[in-house]
Amino acid sequence: MPSQPIQSLVFDYVLTRGSVLMLVLDSDQRIVQSNVFARTVTGRPLTGELFKDVIVDFENRVDPGQLALSPYALHLINMNTHQRQPQTFYCQFLPSGAGVLVLGSLDIAEQEQLRNEILGLNREFSNLTRQLHKANISLEKLNQLKNQFLGMAAHDLRKPVGIVMAYSDFLIDEATDRLSPEHISFLNTIRSSADFMKRLIDNFLDASLIDSGRFDLELNYHDIHGLLNNALKMVSLAAQKKFTRILVENTSPLPPLYLDGSKIEQVLMNIISNAVEYSPTHSTVTVRILTEDHQAVIQVSDQGPGIPESEIQNLFQAYGRTSARKTAGERSIGLGLAISRKIVDQHCGNITVKSQIDSGSLFQVALPMGTSEHPNDAG
Repeated sequence: MPSQPIQSLVFDYVLTRGSVLMLVLDSDQRIVQSNVFARTVTGRPLTGELFKDVIVDFENRVDPGQLALSPYALHLINMNTHQRQPQTFYCQFLPSGAGVLVLGSLDIAEQEQLRNEILGLNREFSNLTRQLHKANISLEKLNQLKNQFLGMAAHDLRKPVGIVMAYSDFLIDEATDRLSPEHISFLNTIRSSADFMKRLIDNFLDASLIDSGRFDLELNYHDIHGLLNNALKMVSLAAQKKFTRILVENTSPLPPLYLDGSKIEQVLMNIISNAVEYSPTHSTVTVRILTEDHQAVIQVSDQGPGIPESEIQNLFQAYGRTSARKTAGERSIGLGLAISRKIVDQHCGNITVKSQIDSGSLFQVALPMGTSEHPNDAG
């Protein structure tokens, strides 16, 4: 079998497999032939394209015809690649009939520099990953300690606060006729402060349970209207002090819902009390119960200042704050709505808000109406 000439072997290698740029240009500097490597680098068929359109040459200084007059000189040429990043080649321009043969090899120095930079970035990324992993472990331990502290503190504070509330109630109920108006005012202040502290402790305890993954539900069948009435009773005193009317309307009859009654009652009280606290005096808070898509929907709308759209995302984050202020200076730590969302999420429901500046806010809680002992089994 006769051997193939060396020139033919070299040409075939360059044309099909070699990592060498090869372009054949005609007299108009259009590409009439290219090798596989050139087409792969540029991601284009190349045939018929002008040479100037496949290189980076903003000042139009590359003239293949002129460069071919010095065929042994090397010229740095930047090619447009399929990755939209220029690739540098050392190119020779050789006369070929009426046209020009362009041969180019990669800039090895540039490749080595890029390789070293990538290796350096990889090492830096690995170091940062290790540091992040260590920081995450430390944060997890700190979070566990924080949850333990909150849980222990909340548990230990509940009893003395409960005693303060009980004795305040006793004095208000039994000794009112023997106390001056000033002393009665002092007692009411003690009672309201103790009530705020109790809610604060309950919120801290709920937050620590949620973070530690020990937030369990005690599910049973409950009348949502009864839970709403209980929540309204707990908010009624605050509403009376502000001369705020709570209007309950459009209450659809609903079957008992399978849920944690005390937790959902807590959610309703949080939302309604917020509506009262953010509304001006002599305003109206409207509460509605309706059904929608196999869900029980409780809506609470107020006539408060509204919440900027850019701040709504902060509402349901722990310790989140907005620019809206409660109208009578009521205190808040920003846990109520975050806990409420966790509770509603645990019931496979959702809680949303729509608000407009100077036009109030509408909070909506949607809970699945299940027919079996699981909230998801909607009938």
